[in-house]
Amino acid sequence: MNNPSISFRPGIDLPEVVASAQSGELVIVNLSLDRRRFLKLSGLATSGLLLAFGTLVPQRSGATEQADEVAGAAPDSPHFAPNGYLTLSPDGSIVIVAVTPEIGQGVKTAFPMVVAEELDVDWDAVTVVQSEIDFERYGPQFAGGSMGTPIHFDRLRKAGATARAMLVAAAAERWQVDPEACKTSRAEVLHPHTNERLSYAEICLDAGKQPVPENVSFKDRKDYQILGKWKPGVDNHAIVTGQPLFGYDQQLPDMRYAMYVKCPATGGIAIDANLDAIRAARGIEDAFILSAKGADHQLLSGVAIIGESSWAVMSAANQLQVKWDRSQACNDTWSEFVDRAQEDFQKGGSITHSSGDFSAAQADAHQHIVSEYSYEFAAHACLEPMNCLAHYHDGIMEIWAPSQTPQSIPGEVATVTEIESSQVKVHQLRIGGGFGRKLINDVVCEVAAIAERVPYPVKLIWTREQDMAHDFYRVGGFHKVEGTLSKQGKLSGWKGHFITFHPHGQPDQTVRGGGMGAYLFPYPVLPNVELQETRYDLRIPCGWWRAPGSCTLAWVIQGFLHELSTAAGRDHLEFLLELMGEDRWLDEGNLDALHTGRAKAVLRLAAEKGNWGEPLPEGHGRGIAFYLSHKGHFAEVAEVSVSEGRTLKLHRVVVAGDVGTILNKSGAENQIEGSIVDGYSAILGQSVTFSNGVVDQSNFHDYSLLRIGEQPQIEVHMIESDFPATGLGEPALPPLGPAVCNAIFQATGKRIRKLPLTREGFSV
Repeated sequence: MNNPSISFRPGIDLPEVVASAQSGELVIVNLSLDRRRFLKLSGLATSGLLLAFGTLVPQRSGATEQADEVAGAAPDSPHFAPNGYLTLSPDGSIVIVAVTPEIGQGVKTAFPMVVAEELDVDWDAVTVVQSEIDFERYGPQFAGGSMGTPIHFDRLRKAGATARAMLVAAAAERWQVDPEACKTSRAEVLHPHTNERLSYAEICLDAGKQPVPENVSFKDRKDYQILGKWKPGVDNHAIVTGQPLFGYDQQLPDMRYAMYVKCPATGGIAIDANLDAIRAARGIEDAFILSAKGADHQLLSGVAIIGESSWAVMSAANQLQVKWDRSQACNDTWSEFVDRAQEDFQKGGSITHSSGDFSAAQADAHQHIVSEYSYEFAAHACLEPMNCLAHYHDGIMEIWAPSQTPQSIPGEVATVTEIESSQVKVHQLRIGGGFGRKLINDVVCEVAAIAERVPYPVKLIWTREQDMAHDFYRVGGFHKVEGTLSKQGKLSGWKGHFITFHPHGQPDQTVRGGGMGAYLFPYPVLPNVELQETRYDLRIPCGWWRAPGSCTLAWVIQGFLHELSTAAGRDHLEFLLELMGEDRWLDEGNLDALHTGRAKAVLRLAAEKGNWGEPLPEGHGRGIAFYLSHKGHFAEVAEVSVSEGRTLKLHRVVVAGDVGTILNKSGAENQIEGSIVDGYSAILGQSVTFSNGVVDQSNFHDYSLLRIGEQPQIEVHMIESDFPATGLGEPALPPLGPAVCNAIFQATGKRIRKLPLTREGFSV
């Protein structure tokens, strides 16, 4: 059994967080730390909760200084700051920091809700501010892999509970009573026996003089007043009123704009360009060639153009003529991989896993079903294109970055410039769409290399075309799958040949999101399984795309399971429930391992709410699928209709999920609905192909996103189990593809084995 885990690996030249993949496994690689510091920090991060910050007044931090600004307090005013997560002041103000990047997943609201719940204050009394970047203070600060909740939940609870315990101790000392005889409610400490009460504001300075308790008690979930409720996002008003939260909004005095033009084929080197003509263009201040530096995901060779406006630099970029050396550049062609895969399916691949005896199962089988599936590459297509603002002044490189991995920025800037990482200051910004793309800080490296050479702030902007041409794409793949059925219609064996890709020159690895493990359902519950793999060398850059690995593997596995149940003449829900077997956790305590009881519960709930088994009009179909991804058990029922000419209408999607405790129901529904829309958009028509190393698509006219009129009705039903709270950014997406395609089969008899659906002739 694979054991997805968080690990820290020092000294690796990669973005700080993130490596992982196919299984939802997320490896955290911290990379700008020397070994001594690494040991210190990783020990803190794994042995408990990093909460040893100042409790004394008036020690200040960047976060509390920001809190003062919000609260209108004087910078040196006394306050109670038991840890880096919250500040209480005698004037009654309560400020809680949001520590991780907000990419629309709702953590800027949900995580402070956890602190407020354990602190026991009214949510309406809380002011939320974004924290500074500080590993020693907050541990890992990143947004990816739906890891935020499992990493931070107990840390946040302890932050609030610690403060509450110190406030209780201060009140008890003043009353000369046992702290155990006190309780809290709505920012007050109460002593029920004497009916005395003190507000947090009245005793917060005394609380700062109390020792920090090592162990604290958490509230019982039945007593929650904030968690598990619907709370609007703390940035909602600022967003709808156009406040400058996002990267593209940022402005500084004397700021200039920049564009950075790279070779259309990854790895091409800029040899020469018409720089004099570009510099003479209206509104342009400078233009120069930069050499590649660092890794492939950092600074590539290109031409920087700096000017007084976005229009000036965009216009100049259109006039730019560059002589590229393409001798070492990418020359991959998608259609060649397609042809090659057909040949290699006949040859077979290297066996990566074998349990039981598939050949024997095949010999004894009543039916032997064989199919081939394939899917193309996909782009992230964030609505906010890549951008970043940098200002190099007084020996300091200040960065304003919409990044999912802000802690890795100092180290990466040091790699591509002459600036020490200690001289890099990063400001977190709200991110206008990430989906994994902004885990990689190539745009930050580019603007830092430009800003190092000029005496003013520079905002680097990418056009939509650049975004499409230089993404880190979701990898495509090819699968040949075989299944054996007994006379009773039971699945007795599975054989799979997965053709995927490895990074150029690294055959021992798979590209980001390009692997598959033997832990995926249904492999662990089957008696006979053989998995094979073939890897092709790839120069096209790949990255983590929402629910990496799972976003495509779920479609293959759950789609083929439906082929098998159909061949057996059985109800698909019954077929899946039978496969799950008795209720059990396949790896006790491992949240990434299948829990058949949770899986069956969400399947039954989705089926019940989705009217599974009820009759439908002609031309309509209903499909169901299950998948475990990123610690979340999800089942979905999709209802479609297909008219003449293969015009598809997705009417309704019913989602049932189990991620343990729900932090914010508003945010949870938001994430699940977004996953459905994103997943449907991807399977419907999103495809990236490439020829001689150059991506064929360029903008939304040939890489379409779902339109609002095509969105289905979405119903969300959650099981709030007692399992630990886990994330929701990704696990609702994987079941959508197979549920829709299984429904199409019921409606039309057409089996979908290629994605996107436009490749099979469907449209909306």
